[in-house]
Amino acid sequence: MDFILNFLPAVIILGVQYFLSTRRQSFWGAILPVLYVGFLIYGKATNLFTIKPGEKGLLFIGILGTVILLGMWADGRERVTKKRQKEMDRLEAQNL
Repeated sequence: MDFILNFLPAVIILGVQYFLSTRRQSFWGAILPVLYVGFLIYGKATNLFTIKPGEKGLLFIGILGTVILLGMWADGRERVTKKRQKEMDRLEAQNL
């Protein structure tokens, strides 16, 4: 049960990131990566983290998390672009 409770916030965050990344406006997908980096900087500055991963560990966690969130954002934007193009092709075919 602890395993599920430990990873549930990450799953929820990734779900929200996917949802925001596939919205019509692209800036919605940038919210979570910016908040994530801001949280890491704030946590480091105020010694918020109880587990001290060290400088290298925190840097690794920061880079990995940011890459995952930005990758999901890029994937979501690509899906939106393909969906729009598909709709445009369908409308173009109807006009002919």
